This record gives sequence, structure tokens and C-alpha cells, in this order.
Amino acid sequence: HLKPRTDEELSQFTKEKERLSSDTKIIPKSGSESAPYVSSSGNRVFHTIRDAWSGCGLWYPNPGRSSAQCYRNFKHFIGPEWKTMPHLLVKIDCASELKLAVEDLGWHPESSLANTWPHNAIHERWLRTVEQTSRAIIGQSGFPHQCWDHAVKYACMIINLSLIHI
Repeated sequence: HLKPRTDEELSQFTKEKERLSSDTKIIPKSGSESAPYVSSSGNRVFHTIRDAWSGCGLWYPNPGRSSAQCYRNFKHFIGPEWKTMPHLLVKIDCASELKLAVEDLGWHPESSLANTWPHNAIHERWLRTVEQTSRAIIGQSGFPHQCWDHAVKYACMIINLSLIHI
């Protein structure tokens, strides 16, 4: 069992890919004004990962909520250096599949609990931004709502590029 990090330990993160936030976003089939879109591949579950230092992130469409798929998504997000990053801290909600994937990678899960470092509010705002950008892309392009997966990927790319100061 890993102990929660202290404020002193948290302040040591000074570069990208040392502190992540992650969540599972489920897009309802219909009847919801917030996300009425249907994925082109039938996937309704997205695993979202965001780097706290750079602000960049990705949405991964998943066929369901499995720890094995989350494990692969984390490895893809970090890249080949995932093996050499034992001190990575991942802010998650209480989703068991995320916690299990983070622990399987040997990283430190930090669940959203009272009296710990800030809740996932920044990640939740980023989720809303990606969702609204995706909706705008589909609305402005005239593409059918079945292009939701592509719109989300493009929205992430736009937001990530806007964070990079060239």
C-alpha cells in the first residue's frame, strides 16, 4: 500500500510526465444535451490522461472500462520511458480500473479525497473544454455526429498545440 504524498514531496515535480491526472469519460447514447454524440466505432467510454506540468492531454476511446486498456493507454501517453519513471504521481478519482492500472505500472495513485492536494477540478475543466471544442468542430464542419472520435482527437491536438509557445 502506497502512502499519500506530502506537500513537500509534491513540490518536487518540475518537468513534464511526472504528475498526471486521469479520468474516465462516458458519452451517453442520447437524450443528454451535454453529449448526444455517438462514436463512429460504437465506443462510448473515453480514458482521458493529462500532464499536469504541460497541460497537454489525450482522450483514448475504449470499448469499456478495463484496467488492461487503461494500462496500455498510460504506457502510450508516457512513451518508451514509462519503465524508468517509478515516481510518477497520477491523480485519479476512485475508479478501480484506473487505480489498478496505475499500481500495475508501479506508479503512485492519488485518489480524490478530502484534505489532499487539489481535487481533479483542473482535469474536469479540461474535459469540458475538449468536449465543447469537439462539439464546435462537428457543428461547424457539418460532419455527422458519428465522427465524434475524430473530432475529439482533433480537439486534443488543437488544445495541446495552443499550449506550446513556439
